[in-house]
Amino acid sequence: MTDIPPIDTKTTSDLVTLGQERALAVSAGRLNDFSPGSPVLAILEAVAVEGTQIITTVNSLGNTLERNRLSLFGLERKQGSNAVGTIGVRLDAVYADPFVLPRGFRVVINGIQFETTADLGIPAYTDYGTVAIISLTSGSRGNISQLTPVSFPSVKRLGAIALTEATKNGQDAETEAEFQQRIYGLLRRRETLISEDDFEAAVVDFLGVGSTALAIGRLKPDKITYQNGYVGVFGLNADGSALSTGQLSALSDELNRKAAMATITVWTIETFTVNVDVVVGIQSGVLPDAIALSIQQNVRDFLFPGKLPAGESVYPKALEARIQAIPGVVLGVIDVKLNGFAMPQPMPHLWTVGVLGMLKVTVALNGGKGLSVSFNY
Repeated sequence: MTDIPPIDTKTTSDLVTLGQERALAVSAGRLNDFSPGSPVLAILEAVAVEGTQIITTVNSLGNTLERNRLSLFGLERKQGSNAVGTIGVRLDAVYADPFVLPRGFRVVINGIQFETTADLGIPAYTDYGTVAIISLTSGSRGNISQLTPVSFPSVKRLGAIALTEATKNGQDAETEAEFQQRIYGLLRRRETLISEDDFEAAVVDFLGVGSTALAIGRLKPDKITYQNGYVGVFGLNADGSALSTGQLSALSDELNRKAAMATITVWTIETFTVNVDVVVGIQSGVLPDAIALSIQQNVRDFLFPGKLPAGESVYPKALEARIQAIPGVVLGVIDVKLNGFAMPQPMPHLWTVGVLGMLKVTVALNGGKGLSVSFNY
Protein backbone atom coordinates (compact mmCIF):
# COMPACT_ATOMS: atom_id res chain seq x y z
CA MET A 1 0.00 0.00 0.00
CA THR A 2 1.49 3.37 -1.03
CA ASP A 3 1.33 5.96 1.73
CA ILE A 4 -1.12 8.75 0.93
CA PRO A 5 0.75 12.06 0.42
CA PRO A 6 0.55 14.39 3.47
CA ILE A 7 -2.09 17.10 3.40
CA ASP A 8 0.21 19.63 5.09
CA THR A 9 4.00 19.53 5.59
CA LYS A 10 4.46 22.55 7.86
CA THR A 11 6.75 22.08 10.86
CA THR A 12 6.61 23.74 14.28
CA SER A 13 9.25 26.22 13.12
CA ASP A 14 7.19 27.06 10.03
CA LEU A 15 4.12 27.76 12.17
CA VAL A 16 6.09 29.96 14.56
CA THR A 17 7.39 32.00 11.62
CA LEU A 18 3.87 32.38 10.23
CA GLY A 19 2.65 33.43 13.68
CA GLN A 20 5.34 36.12 13.97
CA GLU A 21 4.43 37.51 10.56
CA ARG A 22 0.75 37.58 11.51
CA ALA A 23 1.44 39.22 14.90
CA LEU A 24 3.42 42.01 13.23
CA ALA A 25 0.69 42.54 10.63
CA VAL A 26 -2.32 42.72 12.97
CA SER A 27 -0.53 44.86 15.59
CA ALA A 28 0.91 47.27 13.08
CA GLY A 29 4.40 46.34 14.29
CA ARG A 30 3.76 46.83 18.02
CA LEU A 31 4.09 43.07 18.83
CA ASN A 32 7.71 42.73 17.74
CA ASP A 33 9.57 41.15 20.66
CA PHE A 34 10.25 37.60 19.51
CA SER A 35 13.40 37.08 21.55
CA PRO A 36 13.81 33.73 23.40
CA GLY A 37 11.62 33.64 26.51
CA SER A 38 9.44 36.58 25.51
CA PRO A 39 5.69 36.22 26.26
CA VAL A 40 4.73 36.66 22.61
CA LEU A 41 7.15 33.97 21.40
CA ALA A 42 6.06 31.59 24.20
CA ILE A 43 2.42 31.89 23.13
CA LEU A 44 3.28 31.45 19.45
CA GLU A 45 5.42 28.36 20.17
CA ALA A 46 2.67 26.77 22.30
CA VAL A 47 0.10 27.31 19.55
CA ALA A 48 2.57 26.00 16.93
CA VAL A 49 3.21 22.78 18.86
CA GLU A 50 -0.52 22.13 19.11
CA GLY A 51 -0.88 22.97 15.44
CA THR A 52 1.76 20.44 14.36
CA GLN A 53 0.01 17.74 16.42
CA ILE A 54 -3.22 18.50 14.56
CA ILE A 55 -1.37 18.41 11.22
CA THR A 56 0.18 15.03 12.10
CA THR A 57 -3.24 13.62 12.98
CA VAL A 58 -4.82 14.94 9.79
CA ASN A 59 -1.93 13.62 7.67
CA SER A 60 -2.28 10.13 9.14
CA LEU A 61 -6.06 10.08 8.74
CA GLY A 62 -5.91 9.11 5.07
CA ASN A 63 -3.65 6.12 5.71
CA THR A 64 -5.74 5.07 8.72
CA LEU A 65 -8.92 5.13 6.65
CA GLU A 66 -7.19 3.22 3.85
CA ARG A 67 -5.96 0.54 6.28
CA ASN A 68 -9.43 0.22 7.78
CA ARG A 69 -10.89 -0.17 4.31
CA LEU A 70 -8.33 -2.86 3.45
CA SER A 71 -9.04 -4.70 6.71
CA LEU A 72 -12.67 -5.11 5.64
CA PHE A 73 -11.33 -7.35 2.87
CA GLY A 74 -9.09 -9.29 5.25
CA LEU A 75 -5.93 -7.42 4.22
CA GLU A 76 -3.99 -6.62 7.36
CA ARG A 77 -0.32 -6.50 8.20
CA LYS A 78 0.55 -9.97 9.48
CA GLN A 79 1.95 -10.36 12.96
CA GLY A 80 4.80 -12.68 13.88
CA SER A 81 4.33 -16.06 15.53
CA ASN A 82 6.13 -17.70 18.42
CA ALA A 83 8.29 -20.79 18.05
CA VAL A 84 7.21 -23.96 19.83
CA GLY A 85 8.96 -27.17 20.77
CA THR A 86 9.43 -29.81 23.44
CA ILE A 87 12.06 -30.20 26.15
CA GLY A 88 13.09 -33.32 28.02
CA VAL A 89 13.56 -32.85 31.75
CA ARG A 90 15.77 -35.23 33.71
CA LEU A 91 16.07 -35.32 37.48
CA ASP A 92 19.42 -35.70 39.22
CA ALA A 93 18.25 -39.00 40.79
CA VAL A 94 15.23 -41.30 41.19
CA TYR A 95 12.98 -40.23 44.05
CA ALA A 96 10.23 -41.96 46.02
CA ASP A 97 7.83 -39.04 45.58
CA PRO A 98 6.71 -37.19 42.42
CA PHE A 99 8.31 -34.03 41.04
CA VAL A 100 6.34 -31.17 39.45
CA LEU A 101 7.80 -28.53 37.15
CA PRO A 102 5.16 -25.77 37.03
CA ARG A 103 3.66 -24.25 33.94
CA GLY A 104 5.49 -21.05 33.00
CA PHE A 105 8.92 -22.38 34.00
CA ARG A 106 11.41 -20.44 31.89
CA VAL A 107 14.50 -21.62 30.06
CA VAL A 108 16.91 -19.83 27.71
CA ILE A 109 17.95 -21.38 24.40
CA ASN A 110 20.34 -19.56 22.11
CA GLY A 111 19.56 -16.29 23.88
CA ILE A 112 15.79 -16.70 23.43
CA GLN A 113 13.49 -17.14 26.43
CA PHE A 114 10.97 -19.98 26.37
CA GLU A 115 8.45 -21.13 28.96
CA THR A 116 6.61 -24.37 29.56
CA THR A 117 2.96 -24.39 28.53
CA ALA A 118 1.75 -26.96 31.07
CA ASP A 119 2.68 -28.50 34.39
CA LEU A 120 5.12 -31.38 34.06
CA GLY A 121 4.62 -34.16 36.57
CA ILE A 122 7.36 -36.77 36.86
CA PRO A 123 6.01 -39.75 38.84
CA ALA A 124 7.79 -41.37 41.75
CA TYR A 125 10.60 -43.77 40.83
CA THR A 126 10.92 -42.06 37.44
CA ASP A 127 13.55 -39.52 36.51
CA TYR A 128 12.42 -38.18 33.12
CA GLY A 129 9.52 -36.39 31.43
CA THR A 130 8.78 -34.09 28.50
CA VAL A 131 6.78 -30.87 28.25
CA ALA A 132 5.90 -28.37 25.51
CA ILE A 133 7.50 -24.92 25.42
CA ILE A 134 6.82 -21.67 23.57
CA SER A 135 9.10 -18.70 22.93
CA LEU A 136 8.25 -15.47 24.73
CA THR A 137 9.05 -13.38 21.67
CA SER A 138 7.84 -13.93 18.14
CA GLY A 139 10.12 -14.37 15.17
CA SER A 140 12.21 -16.85 13.26
CA ARG A 141 15.08 -16.57 15.74
CA GLY A 142 13.05 -18.87 17.95
CA ASN A 143 13.52 -21.73 15.46
CA ILE A 144 16.49 -23.47 17.07
CA SER A 145 18.25 -26.75 16.30
CA GLN A 146 17.83 -29.70 18.65
CA LEU A 147 21.46 -29.86 19.78
CA THR A 148 21.52 -26.29 21.12
CA PRO A 149 22.24 -26.18 24.89
CA VAL A 150 19.40 -25.18 27.25
CA SER A 151 20.06 -22.87 30.22
CA PHE A 152 17.75 -22.98 33.24
CA PRO A 153 17.66 -21.72 36.83
CA SER A 154 18.82 -23.96 39.64
CA VAL A 155 15.96 -26.00 41.05
CA LYS A 156 16.22 -28.73 43.67
CA ARG A 157 16.18 -32.22 42.07
CA LEU A 158 16.41 -30.79 38.54
CA GLY A 159 19.41 -32.32 36.79
CA ALA A 160 19.31 -31.53 33.08
CA ILE A 161 17.08 -30.10 30.36
CA ALA A 162 17.50 -30.60 26.62
CA LEU A 163 15.48 -30.06 23.46
CA THR A 164 13.87 -33.27 22.17
CA GLU A 165 13.40 -31.71 18.73
CA ALA A 166 14.14 -28.50 16.90
CA THR A 167 11.81 -25.65 17.83
CA LYS A 168 9.70 -24.47 14.90
CA ASN A 169 6.86 -22.27 13.61
CA GLY A 170 8.47 -19.00 14.67
CA GLN A 171 7.77 -16.36 12.01
CA ASP A 172 8.89 -12.74 11.77
CA ALA A 173 6.24 -10.05 11.70
CA GLU A 174 5.51 -8.61 8.29
CA THR A 175 7.39 -5.35 7.77
CA GLU A 176 5.70 -2.30 6.32
CA ALA A 177 7.60 -2.81 3.06
CA GLU A 178 6.53 -6.47 2.90
CA PHE A 179 2.91 -5.50 3.60
CA GLN A 180 2.97 -2.93 0.82
CA GLN A 181 4.56 -5.45 -1.54
CA ARG A 182 1.84 -7.98 -0.72
CA ILE A 183 -0.84 -5.40 -1.48
CA TYR A 184 0.83 -4.66 -4.83
CA GLY A 185 0.92 -8.38 -5.54
CA LEU A 186 -2.75 -8.80 -4.74
CA LEU A 187 -3.65 -5.87 -6.98
CA ARG A 188 -1.82 -7.39 -9.94
CA ARG A 189 -2.63 -11.01 -9.07
CA ARG A 190 -4.23 -13.03 -11.80
CA GLU A 191 -6.49 -15.97 -11.11
CA THR A 192 -4.66 -17.67 -13.96
CA LEU A 193 -0.95 -18.09 -13.20
CA ILE A 194 1.27 -17.06 -16.09
CA SER A 195 4.61 -15.59 -15.02
CA GLU A 196 7.21 -16.97 -12.62
CA ASP A 197 6.28 -14.16 -10.23
CA ASP A 198 2.66 -15.34 -10.32
CA PHE A 199 3.67 -18.86 -9.31
CA GLU A 200 6.03 -17.71 -6.57
CA ALA A 201 3.37 -15.41 -5.10
CA ALA A 202 0.85 -18.26 -5.15
CA VAL A 203 3.30 -20.54 -3.28
CA VAL A 204 3.90 -17.92 -0.56
CA ASP A 205 0.15 -17.41 -0.24
CA PHE A 206 -0.26 -21.16 0.22
CA LEU A 207 2.64 -21.71 2.66
CA GLY A 208 2.36 -18.44 4.57
CA VAL A 209 4.41 -15.30 5.24
CA GLY A 210 8.13 -16.01 5.57
CA SER A 211 8.09 -19.06 3.33
CA THR A 212 10.39 -19.31 0.33
CA ALA A 213 9.34 -19.90 -3.26
CA LEU A 214 11.13 -20.37 -6.56
CA ALA A 215 9.58 -20.89 -9.98
CA ILE A 216 11.60 -21.89 -13.05
CA GLY A 217 9.81 -21.58 -16.36
CA ARG A 218 10.03 -24.48 -18.85
CA LEU A 219 11.76 -26.82 -16.34
CA LYS A 220 10.56 -30.37 -16.96
CA PRO A 221 9.96 -32.97 -14.20
CA ASP A 222 13.42 -34.50 -14.80
CA LYS A 223 14.99 -31.23 -13.51
CA ILE A 224 17.40 -31.36 -16.44
CA THR A 225 15.67 -30.44 -19.67
CA TYR A 226 13.52 -27.46 -20.59
CA GLN A 227 10.45 -27.28 -22.81
CA ASN A 228 7.52 -24.97 -23.30
CA GLY A 229 4.43 -25.95 -21.33
CA TYR A 230 6.25 -26.88 -18.13
CA VAL A 231 6.99 -25.01 -14.90
CA GLY A 232 9.12 -26.25 -12.00
CA VAL A 233 8.07 -24.85 -8.64
CA PHE A 234 10.01 -25.16 -5.37
CA GLY A 235 8.96 -24.21 -1.84
CA LEU A 236 10.25 -24.14 1.72
CA ASN A 237 8.26 -23.57 4.92
CA ALA A 238 8.80 -20.40 6.93
CA ASP A 239 10.56 -22.35 9.68
CA GLY A 240 13.04 -23.73 7.15
CA SER A 241 11.54 -27.21 7.07
CA ALA A 242 10.88 -29.24 3.94
CA LEU A 243 7.38 -29.50 2.53
CA SER A 244 5.51 -32.58 3.68
CA THR A 245 4.00 -35.07 1.25
CA GLY A 246 0.58 -33.60 1.98
CA GLN A 247 1.79 -30.06 1.31
CA LEU A 248 3.43 -31.07 -1.97
CA SER A 249 0.26 -32.79 -3.15
CA ALA A 250 -2.09 -29.97 -2.13
CA LEU A 251 0.19 -27.26 -3.55
CA SER A 252 0.55 -29.18 -6.83
CA ASP A 253 -3.24 -29.45 -7.15
CA GLU A 254 -3.65 -25.74 -6.41
CA LEU A 255 -1.04 -24.59 -8.93
CA ASN A 256 -2.09 -26.95 -11.70
CA ARG A 257 -5.68 -25.79 -11.29
CA LYS A 258 -4.62 -22.18 -11.83
CA ALA A 259 -1.89 -22.72 -14.42
CA ALA A 260 -2.45 -21.47 -17.95
CA MET A 261 -1.92 -24.46 -20.22
CA ALA A 262 1.17 -25.68 -18.38
CA THR A 263 2.15 -28.76 -16.40
CA ILE A 264 3.41 -27.88 -12.93
CA THR A 265 5.77 -30.02 -10.89
CA VAL A 266 6.32 -29.11 -7.23
CA TRP A 267 9.34 -29.96 -5.10
CA THR A 268 10.85 -28.89 -1.81
CA ILE A 269 13.77 -26.48 -2.12
CA GLU A 270 16.85 -28.60 -1.55
CA THR A 271 19.41 -27.79 1.14
CA PHE A 272 23.19 -28.03 0.98
CA THR A 273 25.13 -28.40 4.21
CA VAL A 274 27.80 -25.79 4.84
CA ASN A 275 30.24 -26.51 7.67
CA VAL A 276 31.76 -23.30 8.99
CA ASP A 277 35.11 -22.77 10.74
CA VAL A 278 35.61 -19.34 12.31
CA VAL A 279 38.78 -17.98 13.91
CA VAL A 280 38.59 -14.59 15.62
CA GLY A 281 40.70 -12.49 17.92
CA ILE A 282 38.98 -10.75 20.81
CA GLN A 283 39.89 -7.75 22.91
CA SER A 284 41.26 -8.15 26.40
CA GLY A 285 38.58 -8.56 29.05
CA VAL A 286 35.97 -9.91 26.65
CA LEU A 287 34.46 -13.30 27.54
CA PRO A 288 35.26 -15.86 24.82
CA ASP A 289 32.07 -17.90 25.40
CA ALA A 290 29.92 -14.78 24.94
CA ILE A 291 31.70 -13.96 21.66
CA ALA A 292 31.34 -17.57 20.50
CA LEU A 293 27.60 -17.51 21.23
CA SER A 294 27.18 -14.24 19.31
CA ILE A 295 29.04 -15.73 16.37
CA GLN A 296 26.86 -18.83 16.49
CA GLN A 297 23.71 -16.69 16.44
CA ASN A 298 24.99 -14.62 13.51
CA VAL A 299 26.11 -17.60 11.44
CA ARG A 300 22.92 -19.50 12.19
CA ASP A 301 20.78 -16.53 11.18
CA PHE A 302 22.80 -15.97 8.00
CA LEU A 303 22.43 -19.61 6.94
CA PHE A 304 18.85 -20.11 8.10
CA PRO A 305 17.09 -22.03 5.30
CA GLY A 306 15.49 -19.56 2.92
CA LYS A 307 17.35 -16.45 4.12
CA LEU A 308 19.66 -16.59 1.11
CA PRO A 309 18.08 -16.75 -2.35
CA ALA A 310 17.94 -20.24 -3.82
CA GLY A 311 20.98 -21.05 -5.92
CA GLU A 312 23.09 -18.24 -4.44
CA SER A 313 26.64 -19.06 -3.39
CA VAL A 314 27.65 -18.59 0.24
CA TYR A 315 30.49 -16.10 0.56
CA PRO A 316 32.92 -16.20 3.51
CA LYS A 317 33.44 -12.45 3.23
CA ALA A 318 29.74 -11.90 3.93
CA LEU A 319 30.07 -13.89 7.15
CA GLU A 320 33.30 -12.08 8.04
CA ALA A 321 31.51 -8.73 7.78
CA ARG A 322 28.76 -9.87 10.16
CA ILE A 323 31.26 -11.28 12.66
CA GLN A 324 33.45 -8.19 12.47
CA ALA A 325 30.48 -6.09 13.60
CA ILE A 326 30.23 -8.01 16.91
CA PRO A 327 31.49 -5.81 19.77
CA GLY A 328 34.75 -7.14 21.22
CA VAL A 329 36.05 -8.74 18.01
CA VAL A 330 39.46 -7.40 16.99
CA LEU A 331 39.50 -5.62 13.65
CA GLY A 332 40.97 -7.77 10.90
CA VAL A 333 41.65 -10.85 13.06
CA ILE A 334 39.01 -13.02 11.39
CA ASP A 335 39.24 -16.11 9.25
CA VAL A 336 36.21 -17.95 7.87
CA LYS A 337 36.31 -21.25 6.00
CA LEU A 338 33.35 -22.96 4.37
CA ASN A 339 33.59 -26.74 4.14
CA GLY A 340 37.32 -26.39 4.77
CA PHE A 341 38.08 -23.72 2.15
CA ALA A 342 38.41 -19.93 2.34
CA MET A 343 36.43 -19.45 -0.86
CA PRO A 344 32.77 -19.08 -1.87
CA GLN A 345 30.67 -22.23 -1.59
CA PRO A 346 28.53 -22.59 -4.74
CA MET A 347 25.19 -24.36 -4.67
CA PRO A 348 24.81 -27.45 -6.85
CA HIS A 349 21.46 -26.34 -8.32
CA LEU A 350 19.34 -23.24 -8.81
CA TRP A 351 16.85 -24.75 -6.35
CA THR A 352 19.34 -25.32 -3.53
CA VAL A 353 19.98 -23.16 -0.45
CA GLY A 354 22.87 -23.39 1.98
CA VAL A 355 22.17 -24.46 5.58
CA LEU A 356 24.48 -24.59 8.56
CA GLY A 357 26.02 -27.95 9.41
CA MET A 358 28.79 -28.01 12.00
CA LEU A 359 30.18 -24.75 13.36
CA LYS A 360 33.59 -24.49 15.00
CA VAL A 361 34.54 -21.19 16.60
CA THR A 362 38.12 -20.61 17.73
CA VAL A 363 38.57 -17.53 19.88
CA ALA A 364 42.12 -16.14 20.28
CA LEU A 365 42.51 -14.16 23.50
CA ASN A 366 44.42 -10.94 24.22
CA GLY A 367 43.84 -9.25 20.89
CA GLY A 368 44.37 -12.43 18.93
CA LYS A 369 47.89 -13.01 20.26
CA GLY A 370 47.18 -15.23 23.28
CA LEU A 371 45.79 -18.68 23.95
CA SER A 372 42.91 -20.00 21.86
CA VAL A 373 39.63 -21.51 23.02
CA SER A 374 37.47 -23.59 20.68
CA PHE A 375 33.71 -24.08 20.70
CA ASN A 376 31.83 -26.67 18.65
CA TYR A 377 28.15 -26.37 17.78
